[in-house]
Amino acid sequence: IDGDVIVYQAGFASDQTSYLCADGYVTKYKKDAVQYSKVNGCNVNTIIKNVVPEPLEYCLSSVKKKIGGIKNSIDADSHLVLLTGKGNFRHTLYPHYKANRDKAHRPHHYDAIREYLKDIWKADEVTGVEADDALGWHQFKDISINGDGELDAESCVCTIDKDLNQIPGWQYNWRSDDGNGQMYWVTPAQSIRFFF
Repeated sequence: IDGDVIVYQAGFASDQTSYLCADGYVTKYKKDAVQYSKVNGCNVNTIIKNVVPEPLEYCLSSVKKKIGGIKNSIDADSHLVLLTGKGNFRHTLYPHYKANRDKAHRPHHYDAIREYLKDIWKADEVTGVEADDALGWHQFKDISINGDGELDAESCVCTIDKDLNQIPGWQYNWRSDDGNGQMYWVTPAQSIRFFF
């Protein structure tokens, strides 16, 4: 299970964000605040972002439901939650890797969710790589040991990250187009095609 995605999804879902315009108008979305400010002659640069997190217990309850729902959907009898830890070999190869991402843009309960995943769900924090890399390694190990047929495989990559479609085997996207989650099989040929 891609724990990084769960941290951000559950964390940001529990952050109640609003935007305050100069004349006191409040809206949930920044684009609406910008549009309102322009139409009503307010300075766009004075818009104030306000984040009020839900109680931590609500957030962690969402995490518990998400993992339980994933396990139930794929009929799993065991699980492994993976989290990205310190370091990333990609920064050695290319120092600007993901440099456009705001490292400060994290959910309010970011650290608490990660600790909860490690303490309660026994999440494995990988070092020097990203959680996606470890998801792929575990899946490849399963394929190499058990075979690359649908009935042979014993693991399933659970994530919403489409990049993992370059890994053969079972995949589960809990946020598929229909909103109900989708489990599907990626053949070795399909994984290579997706990569290219």
